[in-house]
Amino acid sequence: MTSPTCSPPTLNRKTLEASGIQPADSLVLSSLNQFSPLDSAEIQDRANLPAQQQRFNDLSLLPEQNEIRHKNHFNLSIDRDAFAHRSSIRIADCSHFSVQGTSSQITPSPAGKFLVEITNCSHFTINGIRCASGRHMLLVSGSSSFLLQDCKGEDMEGCGIILLHCDNFRIADCRFYNNLSAGIMVTGDSYDGEIINCSCARSRGFFNHDAGIHLCQTSPAVTVPQVPEQCHEPLPISAKTKRPHHLVIRDCLVTHCRAQGIYLEGAINCLIEDNVMLNNNKEGVCFDWGSSYNIFRGNVVSLNGERESLTPKEIEIDFIAEYPLLEDGSSSMKLPGISIDNGCLNLIRDNRISSNYGGGIKMIRSALFNEITDNQLLYNAIGANRFVPHFHGITVLGLGPKNEEFRNDRPYLLDFMPSTFNTISKNTIKESRQGLFFDKRSANNIVTDNTVSQESPDHSSIQSVRIRAVALLRRLAAQSTPGR
Repeated sequence: MTSPTCSPPTLNRKTLEASGIQPADSLVLSSLNQFSPLDSAEIQDRANLPAQQQRFNDLSLLPEQNEIRHKNHFNLSIDRDAFAHRSSIRIADCSHFSVQGTSSQITPSPAGKFLVEITNCSHFTINGIRCASGRHMLLVSGSSSFLLQDCKGEDMEGCGIILLHCDNFRIADCRFYNNLSAGIMVTGDSYDGEIINCSCARSRGFFNHDAGIHLCQTSPAVTVPQVPEQCHEPLPISAKTKRPHHLVIRDCLVTHCRAQGIYLEGAINCLIEDNVMLNNNKEGVCFDWGSSYNIFRGNVVSLNGERESLTPKEIEIDFIAEYPLLEDGSSSMKLPGISIDNGCLNLIRDNRISSNYGGGIKMIRSALFNEITDNQLLYNAIGANRFVPHFHGITVLGLGPKNEEFRNDRPYLLDFMPSTFNTISKNTIKESRQGLFFDKRSANNIVTDNTVSQESPDHSSIQSVRIRAVALLRRLAAQSTPGR
């Protein structure tokens, strides 16, 4: 059933005058000059993929050949034997073709950086690649009008699918399991695309860019040699002008990832709906590095943020050394289901956010003009402990300066403003302690028509949420991974 059209918040002159915030004083706001907000229907219309041509002539690789260049209208079949003497296959400057994987699982040895690399191509389909071990499965760069479908990768030491500067694409029915980094990474000036009915489970990496699905902005300096390891540049938001935008993420499952389920790093005008983010060690979803005009609706966000079994490196990179570890090896500073950090003008609407460890929704710093409405937030403090006894349904903070997260010679990468002028309305919030919390720095938020109650959940209510979440997980996994 088609969801009703909805729009992200807009920033007009009257709103700005009332806030007293000047765009020139905010990296988040000043970086939005080239973008305008789109409603959900407009994002979906832009993301619709044109029909693909399917009738091609078969093409075979010569024994010593690992590259196809300047060819059109061909079909290439690849299987385990194709990589018996090759570490990778590259297709460049081609159009109207298909790459078809067989049922055999590819275990490249030795492994190239990318199993398959597609560069400057258009109007193609890649279907049915199966990969186990190796580094990154598939890179598509500078390409348009393509479908990536029914591809599976597991036990790899990198990413599953990486897109760089691509447009008019669909990633559908793909599955990634137990890889080091993101199952799906969309980076740079990538736009007008869909990620549909995919699953990303047990990504092992603990950096933010290892999230199950990662959308990542870059500066113009990032090209293929820098992907993916150097995409997260130590530059201010305003310098990262190549931004993923006009994307749809729908009916996906991201679960048991060591980092976040979904991590948005400067993404613009994305529609994220009807997904499940379950049991990820960091947040279910994080809007970071100037992510703006995004619509997040109809999602299930549950059992995220435990921060279990932390290593010293994880504690260091997340700036949480001051919070003691608990007896089970997890951090006492849990994470919420949803974080907004340097995020502006996002709509969080009609989601079920339940039984997360460190709160339901937390606006960390410089969360500006976001709208949080019509959500169900139920018992999102299951990680409360003697060191950090209070987590809340919705928490609004301005923590940037306190944490001193960047060296003094690089204080300009992000905004360090309080979280303010957000609208929080019509939510149902049922928590064991205070449902809403605002620190002293984060004033001038609009809070209206919320239903807030304080109840201590008993074991049966938590167990009920867990059972429903696991049942949904199994159903979606069965739908998105046929025949495994």
